[in-house]
Amino acid sequence: MWGGQSVQESFPPDAEYPMDPEFPDNTVLADTLMNSQYLIVGSERLKDFLAKKQLSPVEYLKVRIRDHRGKSAASYWIINPLDNVDCLDHMASGALVSRVDKTQVIKVKRTILREDALDPSRQLFRITGYPQGILIRRDLADDIYAAGFSGIKFRELETKDK
Repeated sequence: MWGGQSVQESFPPDAEYPMDPEFPDNTVLADTLMNSQYLIVGSERLKDFLAKKQLSPVEYLKVRIRDHRGKSAASYWIINPLDNVDCLDHMASGALVSRVDKTQVIKVKRTILREDALDPSRQLFRITGYPQGILIRRDLADDIYAAGFSGIKFRELETKDK
């Protein structure tokens, strides 16, 4: 999914996320769920909200959430931005690149984008080679906040001159 290619055809119909057994008292589900795979796992309500915005290119992949007893708790969606954008200014960002795969960024000191590589029509996208780099335009972020979704936090990008 991190490469920006569609996985719709190969995505398992029975995909699921279990609730974390280390936190048995955490049973309330927010509109987005934290995960270690750098994916947006969103509620049905969030998925419907974004689908109405006709974001493109984005695919929605259904997953089940299992509670601590293994019972189905809810349907959620992986919101997967496609066609990654090669927009990271590696030098200005202080990007640390993998020794094994030179196309993969492991971490950055700060996320600085090359403005000339950005498409103003893209509201939600992933940065090429940087799985953690999922970006959303401010106007869409404002709409999400205004709609009252839970579990979502955005961080403002820095500019080059900071």
